[in-house]
Amino acid sequence: MSHLQKELLLAAIDSVDAHSRTGGIVVYSTCSILVEENEAVVEYALARRHVRLLPSGLAFGRPAFTRLQDKRWHPSMKNAVRV
Repeated sequence: MSHLQKELLLAAIDSVDAHSRTGGIVVYSTCSILVEENEAVVEYALARRHVRLLPSGLAFGRPAFTRLQDKRWHPSMKNAVRV
């Protein structure tokens, strides 16, 4: 499902107007624990669109992975949350 999730996330990003009066924020959430459907999808979007990860402000959960075994993700991935 990660390919579909990547395309859906890019479509969501493309539909948001960051220069609007209210700005543009996309929340990406899954029911999966797989890094292929979470960190890897977010990394894909970071590499293909001019976006950044904001701190969630959530008082629960754990920071997303910035590395796991031989995989490395953007350091800002720490702003994403695993619940």
